[in-house]
Formats: sequence, C-alpha cells, structure tokens
Amino acid sequence: MARAALPVDGTRFSKIVEIRDLLLTKPNPMRLESGQPDFDTPDHIKQAAIEALLAGKTGYAPSSGVAEFKQAVVEKMSGHNGLATDTDHVIAVQGGMHGLFVTVSAVAAPGERVLLANPNWGATKNVVIATGAVPVFVDMEYDETEGFTLDPKALAKAIEAHQPVAFILNNPHNPTGAVIPDDTLAEIVRVCAERGVHLIGDEAYEDIYYTSAKPKLAATLHQQLKLHSPVTSVFTFSKSYSMTGWRLGYVVTNDDTTITRLKKLVLYSANGINTFIQFAGAVALTGPQDCTATFREGYRRRRDLLVEAVSAAKAFSCAEPKGAFYLHAKVENGISGDQMAALLVEKHELGTVPGGFFNAHGEDGFIRWAYCCSEDMVRRAAEIIATL
Repeated sequence: MARAALPVDGTRFSKIVEIRDLLLTKPNPMRLESGQPDFDTPDHIKQAAIEALLAGKTGYAPSSGVAEFKQAVVEKMSGHNGLATDTDHVIAVQGGMHGLFVTVSAVAAPGERVLLANPNWGATKNVVIATGAVPVFVDMEYDETEGFTLDPKALAKAIEAHQPVAFILNNPHNPTGAVIPDDTLAEIVRVCAERGVHLIGDEAYEDIYYTSAKPKLAATLHQQLKLHSPVTSVFTFSKSYSMTGWRLGYVVTNDDTTITRLKKLVLYSANGINTFIQFAGAVALTGPQDCTATFREGYRRRRDLLVEAVSAAKAFSCAEPKGAFYLHAKVENGISGDQMAALLVEKHELGTVPGGFFNAHGEDGFIRWAYCCSEDMVRRAAEIIATL
C-alpha cells in the first residue's frame, strides 16, 4: 500500500555533517565547518551535575522543568536581560533545536507560513518544514563594509506579501555574524507587533558579541515598548556555557496559549528534561559568569585572525563579524561557494560550509567559517587563507 508523504520527508540532512564526515577522512583537518566550541564546560557547572547525581536527583522531572531551574531562568532574565517574567511562562527544553521545534509547533498550524531572515541557519528552515508549517523568507541586505543587515521596511513588505503567523529572528546571527543594532531591532519588534506576527527570538548566541554593549533581546525591547503581541524566546546552554552535549535549553514566552501548548508538546515529545542536568543549568545561570566573558574574548581573537587573513587574500572579502562565531566570506575569484568549499577541503583539509546551504535561493557566492575551534587551528587556517 502506498504511504502518504510526511512533512519531515521535505527536510534534508545537514550539509555541515556531510562536510564533517569528509574532513574526518583527512589526516590533519582544520574543523572550521562546525559550531562546536573548543572550550570545555566550566568546572563549577560539571560539579553541580555531579552533586545533583550524588544527591539522588535522578527521578522524573516535572515535564515543564524543575522549580529550581525555572526560578534560575526568571532571575537570569531579570538580571541579565532586563526582562520581567515568571516561572509559569518558562519551560525547560532539550537544547535549542528542540526549543525551536516545539515553539514552531505551538505557534504555527500545518500549512501556515513562518517567516525567516535569509540567509539562515539551515536547520531552522528544516525545523519549520518538519512541523508541517511552510518557511518563507525576507532577504537580508549585504554591504561590503557593514555586512548583513535586516531592513524593517523589507520585513514589513515580506509580511504583507506572505502573511506569516510568525517570524523567527536569530540575533546575533548564524551564519553571517551580524548583530542588529538595538534601534533597528526595536523597529523590527514594532513591525511584527503592529501586524500581529508572533515574534520568535532564537537567542542561541546572546552572550557572543563584539559590540560595545550586550545586544538587547527582542523580547526585552517588546516589553520596554509596552507592546501587546506574542513574543517567545528560545535559549540554549550550548554556546554561552560550552554545553553542546548536555542538551539543555529553555523557552520564555509572554503568551498564555503558547506556554500551555509548549507544556503539552514537551510532555509528549520528551516527558521532561534530564533532572540532574537542570540543576547544573541552574548553577550555570546563577553562578559565576566569568566563563562567558573568557569564551567571548577567545572568539574575538580568533575572529581577528580570520578577518586579517581574508583581508590579505585575493580570493575572498568580508565585513567584520559583530557577533556569534562565524565569518561569512564572499568568494571573489569567480568560482562558486560550492566549488570553493570543495577545493578547501580537498586541497587544504580546511573545513567550511558553502553559502547555498544557508540561502533559500541556493548558490550565493559565499562560504561560512566557524572560528570556535582551537585558536591554533584557526591560526593554521588563517595562514592558508591569506595566500589564496
């Protein structure tokens, strides 16, 4: 009997994994294809997990999160982000990807449209597709000096054209390294609110920025502007605390319907998040924050090495990234991003991802390097890039 196609059949496996598998066949690869931080999880967070285990925190957790974890999120949102919330509007999730999946599922019905900035982290589009919703796009603008930006007027036009129920905004941005200035972000927030579009903030890189001040969250600006529309923010511990393998995140929303749906979706997809890891997460949020500054400065040094190398190269150009740990370089020697990525892997054992993986229009003449691997590896890569 013929089987009907499912929404997930419209997704594709990650190009990053494909390149990673090829790199691992090389004797001495430079792993600039993957957003895996080189830093270890800070010791005080690991110790908190050990202590929770030894204290017997190994049973089922409440499906929306243990009380200590949710309270830590509330305190962090107030002190770190300037956003007032309460534990009834916080839920624990199994990392940022799970957070995005359940959030889109809670906001968009199958067949409804979800707007994404283009280019975008390729997984986001596939998450939308897997839920049965339909991804549509608003193109970011590119300037050789300023890099990628999102024009609120272009967003308004895209909303008018596509009539989406939600807009997912990642800031700081993967893959471009862009950071939206607070005044521009406020306009974006207002555009969504005035048109009844549910704004979903993907805040994976909130602590990795090179601007003079920490960028504000869209949800914080929404609250400060006293707007009345749904806003949901998705957070992960993966980047800020180098906890990629722990699979822990949280979602904060101002919308009662959304949090009710999120509670059901988490219950029936994960039935609660690992108990002892939530206690470690609470310590990460409320304990010493020196690690986030240390990581950020380490990434800044690596960014500067790559920017200097690209500036010296004839084959590439780039604007200086303002956040995250990615450099989105324009290929200037007449070959495609796909061709350049393949050449770098085969000839130089240097990992990168072609821009077409992130761009809804396909091949776009860019490639992305992730400079979160070791500083020595970035330095080796920079020496090669500068000669191209």
